[in-house]
Amino acid sequence: MAKEPEQQQPAQDAARLPMFYTSIVPVNSQQHGDVKLDTTANFAYAANTNVLPITVEEFGVAQRFYPIVFSPTGEGHPLVLLGLKEAENRFVEKDGSWRRGSYVPGYARRYPFILARRSAEDTEFTLGMDENAARVGKDKGEPLFVDNQPSDLTNQAVEFCKRYEEAAHQTRMFVQILNEHNLLKTGEVNLMADGKPVKYDGFRIVDEKKLSELSDEVAATLAKNGALAAIHAHLLSLAAFQGLFIDTFAN
Repeated sequence: MAKEPEQQQPAQDAARLPMFYTSIVPVNSQQHGDVKLDTTANFAYAANTNVLPITVEEFGVAQRFYPIVFSPTGEGHPLVLLGLKEAENRFVEKDGSWRRGSYVPGYARRYPFILARRSAEDTEFTLGMDENAARVGKDKGEPLFVDNQPSDLTNQAVEFCKRYEEAAHQTRMFVQILNEHNLLKTGEVNLMADGKPVKYDGFRIVDEKKLSELSDEVAATLAKNGALAAIHAHLLSLAAFQGLFIDTFAN
């Protein structure tokens, strides 16, 4: 499964870049003064992944559509499952659109932009872009710059990426809380196909038994800081496994 994306330097090896990104460069008027972004909603780049990182602030809406689980390695970053077969996203249609009526995770909406450092020594982040993205070009779309100044599109991309990084920070704090109280366990879901049980695993979930054993003081703290609501959204989301299973294997 995928790991949570990290802030990246433009010149890093492609193997270390976040999912989808192949060449991150800082957005600037000298290099991108005549570059445009096709604003048509096309998520074809996400068609071959069955998992995406999700931020904790998205749990409330995402749980209506996707199982929210935690990565099986590392600290346990939250992910949404988009299909139960490897490299298959059941929510990207053949024309590249996201399934109508379904929530589009912020990670997918952010692409091809991202906050990035200009160099390893730089402590500040600037707007970066995957210059190889299919939607980036010079013939079609909205300009990134107008009269050498960032366009409304670029300014909106900056603000979205800033909000996303703030949400990612809150997510890391949430995961720290889960680990602090040892609330994650190996998860599995048992479903039925043609009258036969099928087990799906390879992820972690919140241990409801350990959750129920938390002291009243700790539970109150989790309720106050919003962690408890996020945990409940995660647990409720696991019911979406059944619909995803049917959608994936019905045909």
